[in-house]
Amino acid sequence: NFGLYEQAREHLINVLRKDPSFVEARLPLAGIYIREGKYNEAWNQYERVLDYAPNHPLAKEMLNKIRGKLTAQPEDIRPPFKIKNPTVTEYVDAINELKKSPNIRVALGANNKGEQWRNKSVKIRSFGKLKVIGKRSGKEFAVIYPGDIWEIKYSNGSLSLKSPSGEKYENFTGVLKIVPQDKKNGTFIIESQKDGSNPYFRYSDREYRGWLEVYPYNQSVALINVVPLEIYLLGVVPAEMEPKWPLEALKAQAILARTQAVLRAQSGPHKKQGYHICDTEHCQVYRGVNIENNNSNNAVLETEGEILTYHGKPAYCFYHSNSGGYIQASEEVSGWGKVPYLVTKADFIRGDILSPWEFNIWIKESPPSYSNYPGVVKDSEYRWMKIIKKKDLEYKLNRDYAIGELLDITPLKRSGAGNVNSVRIRGSKKTVIIEKEHLIRNAFGFSSLKSTLFMLETNRFKNRKIRNFWFYGGGWGHSIGMSQSGAAGMAGKYGNKAEEILDFYFPQTKIKKLKYVKKKPGDR
Repeated sequence: NFGLYEQAREHLINVLRKDPSFVEARLPLAGIYIREGKYNEAWNQYERVLDYAPNHPLAKEMLNKIRGKLTAQPEDIRPPFKIKNPTVTEYVDAINELKKSPNIRVALGANNKGEQWRNKSVKIRSFGKLKVIGKRSGKEFAVIYPGDIWEIKYSNGSLSLKSPSGEKYENFTGVLKIVPQDKKNGTFIIESQKDGSNPYFRYSDREYRGWLEVYPYNQSVALINVVPLEIYLLGVVPAEMEPKWPLEALKAQAILARTQAVLRAQSGPHKKQGYHICDTEHCQVYRGVNIENNNSNNAVLETEGEILTYHGKPAYCFYHSNSGGYIQASEEVSGWGKVPYLVTKADFIRGDILSPWEFNIWIKESPPSYSNYPGVVKDSEYRWMKIIKKKDLEYKLNRDYAIGELLDITPLKRSGAGNVNSVRIRGSKKTVIIEKEHLIRNAFGFSSLKSTLFMLETNRFKNRKIRNFWFYGGGWGHSIGMSQSGAAGMAGKYGNKAEEILDFYFPQTKIKKLKYVKKKPGDR
């Protein structure tokens, strides 16, 4: 309203640089770019809004409006990440030893519920030879030569394969294995497709070890990466924790990720769907070869086969990005249940439960804790603020709950750690009460809140109508179990070992080595 567009643009860019997940900042930034005649930049911002809100009406409308004003092709404005050279990995021999671990089945490109996404087609290539083999028959149907891109397509209950020359292999109703010929260093790559049905493969090639299984499922191409457990962890640990963080924190993360995978393989919710674990936050994030790092590889190698146990069985080893200062007990969160070692505690050497007045001050400050590690952990993960327009919240809430005009938001219950565990949303057509942690976070904004540890203020116009909502928040994630930022703080600031980190976040648990690992001198 004051014409300070240049200052506003720089401020919004700075906000997104610190916190790329703050999608609400992208709409006004796109509007400023249009005012400045920078249509390519505006296009990029609207595209990124659709990453989080695929049917956002304004973003879709504006993309259509400015398409004719672009000075470059859309795929050149936001070019996908392409894998051009084979990955060079240190410790090749040591990593190959990890292949002796049992295989785990991972769903690739899953949705936020951990389910197979509807892949109408996928494109596959490799730097080495790939063999296409029938899983049941063992018959070799085709060879994919280095650099060739083959398309796998779903149609009428079966799959077809198409070579670069146009040669087709059709009517596959069973499982096909796509296996690297080089068993030591071979990988396969799923090509990015700008117009693909799965957003995970739109803007980046994805490279994986192990082999790929494809089959027709739910009117699409199912994608299952079959990979040794320890090799799988090479693509999990750096996806879940910054690989430049202290090694002892990464080792703690490796132990938890391994435990999580073992639990899922034994009794996870996806077994009936044909896989053990998905590659999203629903289970744990897995990015394959693209993200492997020597530091995190070391963490996997040095903890090979180690899992966290309680009374001899794999522990429920939940973890999250940043606690915001307090860990909350699992029993206080709807649907989680009571677990003896998942308790409320300060994410520090000591700390007291806060009164409402103290909490109001505490959430707006940056108090000391293990998770507050300046220079290593981003400030925007420990303390954050979101200002969301009423109309933006109304769009999301009406899409999910059909509340009508948004009249009021009231937190009803907090855990001992301060997290909001029940919230009432009052609308002109309906009032809803939300109690599940992930639903509370998803209710507010295109990209969801970082956590339920927040205080809410309502900003109004002079006529008392709601203008926007101010969320003062702390932490990132559900705040149960290990804070990854806290692990970094314990290791980096206080010199704690992985065992001490896990003992702090999971009291009464013990580390155990799985049977497939050969004991070495000095092993626990």
